[in-house]
Amino acid sequence: MKFANCNKRILMLILTVCFVFLLSINIAIAEHDIKILWRVPTKPTVSINVARGGQFFGTIDKSGEVRLYNNKGSIVWKAALAGATNMLIAKNGRSVLVYAERDPKHQYVYFYNSSGKKLWRHKVKGSVWAGAVSHDGNYAAITTAKGYVYLYSPDPKKYRFLRWYIGGVGTSIDFSPDGSKLIIGTWKKSLLLSYSIKGKLLWKKQLGKESIYTVKTSSDGKTILTMLPASKNNHTIEIALWNTSGSLLWRNYVKGFNAKSLVSSYSKFVALGYQRWVVPKKSIAERRLAVYNSKGSLSWEKGGLFFSPHLASLPSYGNDVVVTDGVKSIYKINSKGKILSRISLRGTIRTLEASDDGSKILIYCGDGWLYLLKV
Repeated sequence: MKFANCNKRILMLILTVCFVFLLSINIAIAEHDIKILWRVPTKPTVSINVARGGQFFGTIDKSGEVRLYNNKGSIVWKAALAGATNMLIAKNGRSVLVYAERDPKHQYVYFYNSSGKKLWRHKVKGSVWAGAVSHDGNYAAITTAKGYVYLYSPDPKKYRFLRWYIGGVGTSIDFSPDGSKLIIGTWKKSLLLSYSIKGKLLWKKQLGKESIYTVKTSSDGKTILTMLPASKNNHTIEIALWNTSGSLLWRNYVKGFNAKSLVSSYSKFVALGYQRWVVPKKSIAERRLAVYNSKGSLSWEKGGLFFSPHLASLPSYGNDVVVTDGVKSIYKINSKGKILSRISLRGTIRTLEASDDGSKILIYCGDGWLYLLKV
């Protein structure tokens, strides 16, 4: 009897260990899953946007209809706005900025609140080139073709704005996470600028001449990523990482074109997706994905003619990267090139936008559906 009881205990122990092992495997797999949170039909879309914080999502269709969706895929509100092409959503949907990008015929910016009420319409000098909203929704900013920056406080009770001249055209603009600073990359004079929200110049750096730079601040507020896309005459991409005081941390040059770059939430690494010629005379190009560490050293690189990674997002944990194949599939891969998760959609991916932490990806497909994915 004692022997039988002992065998039962051993069997139960073995079963428990197996159960825990299988559970741990399932948990590990679940951590790497890419899931579709919702899918809704939509009209032919010209732009999409994910709010700071990833709780609200926006689209603008070809007719200028603006839609705001919540986390469940339900339409919170919609509004008709002829000529609109871009929208930016503050955290919790508190403020929504809508404008027409680089369109001299439409030089107005529009502000809506979370319930869809139009708060303000303001005409600016010159077409709008770029825009940004602060994380807390207290401020919004745009740049214009006339070399101006407009800083707005879209409070529903008292609308205010401040304008100043920066000389060059602001091609890219972003707020620091605490909302106290603006970072601007310009064209023509090609400057990297930092201003306080009162319009005071904090610092500036001279970059290349007649170059269009993009800027992006990391979610931890420690670094600024700049990128110079390749031109028709010079297929060289420049990416650089700066601290918030304007000191250069590192700069790298890559032969290629059609580039996209992202900095991780905690400034631990930078990813660059790009194309490069394999046989230039025959117009044969391949896509590559390069990941750099915080010191600018190349950690790993993948891609080629048989695997064409299009950079999608950088989840804030670890050094995994989410890419698409440029058609219908989305992959999450690790630093060794192992595919951790894969999902395929029904339609061809037209455009996508990721949340600040990279955990949510909004995708518009050519079959007329809008997807929200959880990484």
